[in-house]
Formats: sequence, structure tokens, C-alpha cells
Amino acid sequence: MIHTITNTLAGLLYLILFYCLGQWTQSATQLPVPGSILGMLYLFIYLSWRGQVSHRILSGSNLLIDYLSLILIPGCVGIMTCFQLMARDAWVILLTLAITLPFSFCLAAWLLGRLTGTLQPESITPEVGNR
Repeated sequence: MIHTITNTLAGLLYLILFYCLGQWTQSATQLPVPGSILGMLYLFIYLSWRGQVSHRILSGSNLLIDYLSLILIPGCVGIMTCFQLMARDAWVILLTLAITLPFSFCLAAWLLGRLTGTLQPESITPEVGNR
């Protein structure tokens, strides 16, 4: 029991350290990328270099995933309290979603296919003359 709690806290500490490293990098370099994204990039590089996920990081991330719905509550409350503002600009929000969502879905599907190896470059171009 104590060992599990220690691993979970150590995993959370690792995740917080990568988050803080990303925030520090963003503030030091003034990159137009959020520090949390940079922290995830650093974590990805670290895990890729290591080749596996440690039990500590896995335990800490599983704890965060278990409470993910609670992390989303402040954003939902913000939408509810700013409903008048969102209603005023609803057409801009809907137009933005209509333009960006299909592009994002296609990009994500293409990227997933490339990373998993199910989409080969030659399968994109149609064959000519084999009828």
C-alpha cells in the first residue's frame, strides 16, 4: 500500500517537473507555444529515449486519468457563465469549427495511418492504365 502511494506521488512529481520545465522554457524563450505543450513534448522525448514508461509515471498518469472529468469541470462552468458572450459570437464559433474540424480529423487520421504503418505513400495515388 505504501509502495503504491509512493510510486503514484513520484509519478505525479515527474509529470509536474516536465510541466514546470515546459513553462520555464516558454517564459525564457517567449515561444508562441504554451508551456504545458512544451512539457508534454519533453516528456515524449524522455519516454522515447528511454524506450518504456516507468511504473511511477504510469501510476501517476493513471491517477490523473481517473479524475479527468473533474479537470474538465472548470471549462464547462466557464461556458455556462459566459453563455451570453458565446451566443453573441455563435456564428464566428460555428464557422471556425466548420472550417477547422474537418481539417483536424483528416490530419489526425492521416497521421495515425502513417505512424501505425497502415497508410503507405503509394496507396494515396491512384493506379493508371491497369484496366
